[in-house]
Amino acid sequence: NNFQVTTGNIHNAMDKEYANRIIEGVLSNVEAIDATLQPFCKSRKVANLDKVDRSILRIAVWEMTNEVEPLEPSIAINEAIQLAKEFGSDASYKLINAILDAYNKSK
Repeated sequence: NNFQVTTGNIHNAMDKEYANRIIEGVLSNVEAIDATLQPFCKSRKVANLDKVDRSILRIAVWEMTNEVEPLEPSIAINEAIQLAKEFGSDASYKLINAILDAYNKSK
């Protein structure tokens, strides 16, 4: 599968490959990722979270847990917060930080 980025450009072939790996990894593990996240989403079901927030959370969990090249949790969480600040609502980054921090501390 080849995925298009609607805003901005991915210039580096390695970046494109990694982006595709993230998308494919999240899509093929979405149920397991959501089950992993659910205990840390105190106020609502993962399925009821804002689509942007839910996508950012899924990416971060996949990045921290993929078998090939897992990211250091602090890096994945920081990236998720930055994405939330750029693409989410005003409070998104706080929610994402709280959920991912609780998940990371539980491991």
